Amino acid sequence: MGMKKLYKAFSLKSGKVSKDMKVMTQEELRQLHAVLLMIMDDIMTVCDEEKLVCLLGGGSALGAIRHHGFIPWDDDIDINMPRDSFEKFVPAFRKKFGDKYWVHTPAEHPEYGTLVTKVRLKGTKLKTNGSIINDSEAGIFVDVFVIENVPDSKILRALQGSAATVSKACCSCRKFYRDRKDVLKSMGEEKSPSMTTRIRLVLGFLCSVMSVEKWTVLTDKLFKMCKNRKTKLVNIPSGRWHYFSSYHIRKDFCRTHRVPFAGRMYPICNGIDDYMKLLYGDTYMQLPPEEKREIHTCWEFDFGQYADLYKREESR
Repeated sequence: MGMKKLYKAFSLKSGKVSKDMKVMTQEELRQLHAVLLMIMDDIMTVCDEEKLVCLLGGGSALGAIRHHGFIPWDDDIDINMPRDSFEKFVPAFRKKFGDKYWVHTPAEHPEYGTLVTKVRLKGTKLKTNGSIINDSEAGIFVDVFVIENVPDSKILRALQGSAATVSKACCSCRKFYRDRKDVLKSMGEEKSPSMTTRIRLVLGFLCSVMSVEKWTVLTDKLFKMCKNRKTKLVNIPSGRWHYFSSYHIRKDFCRTHRVPFAGRMYPICNGIDDYMKLLYGDTYMQLPPEEKREIHTCWEFDFGQYADLYKREESR
């Protein structure tokens, strides 16, 4: 089994969905999209003011070039940000919008066990598998994936990559084991776990020599070990695949141009075609059949004072 298939097999996604999980209606998705756009606009305000590099990532980048906005059934926004821009973004964003948002980074909030930074809107709630603990700060969020430097030396690259890959897998399994009751319930496997789930539980138990917090901090440190900002390659080790399968050429990936997105102009990488093919294959511009479209579920959501924001958004 290849590394990509192995990572996919051990992801939290399952073909089964618990009856306790909620699936948003089309109107609720429109409400969510409007809130996410507001969060993204505030993020872009800070990035533009501070001259920081920020670009749409994953399905959000695909939505930009295929739909000029959200993928109709998508429920999130992902952005990528180089490490040097990220280190400046967090304090600048908190200074300007600290009364409106929480910013959860792996280094500062390792209890979440997530290796991705989340910008969460106060006064709202979106409780997913990734935010099972600490309901008080489970606001609607935009994910920020950090673009890391990759060593030019093949030996250093192999050493860092191997350590980061193992640590990431251990962190994931350890969190899975800690949150097993709620996660199994969300997957509809609380009574009859699959073989893959059983293996993850065993690995998570073995990884219990360290807490989720310690695994998260260790993995985050391994991701950002390379400090050279002029290396030829970069990657996103906190993303969907492992360290070695997400290489990008810096000059193509960290330079951007803007494209239409839901009535705005958001940045994407210059090497967007290679990026999309890496994530989705050569046919990424084709719509997948309905049965293969990802179903997004959550435990709970609340738009708070922003429930009617979509009405103003749609009248633009």
